[in-house]
Amino acid sequence: DSAENRYDLSIRGDTTSDFEKFEYIIRHAPDDYSITKTTRHDYVKQAFGFTRAYEKIDKAAKDESMFRAIYDLNSNLGVFLYPNAVARRNSRNPDILEFDSYL
Repeated sequence: DSAENRYDLSIRGDTTSDFEKFEYIIRHAPDDYSITKTTRHDYVKQAFGFTRAYEKIDKAAKDESMFRAIYDLNSNLGVFLYPNAVARRNSRNPDILEFDSYL
């Protein structure tokens, strides 16, 4: 498979910067809505998402941006990760994204 999928990867819902581990980065209010590609060398291909997804301070902005991104990137996976959730990919099965939660 491609270099992007070669390595084990975890995206933690409680780590703000982990949203950059998706191929596409979605910007939301107070910034203008935009879609850019990540600059990381290891990421989940054909996916975008938010970590800390349901914090009240920016929940509405993330919801709106997610729906816009689903429309704009309609063949990609959109993910909301709660603070106690993790998405994992391992190098043995790089095209499978597993979800889990922890206390």
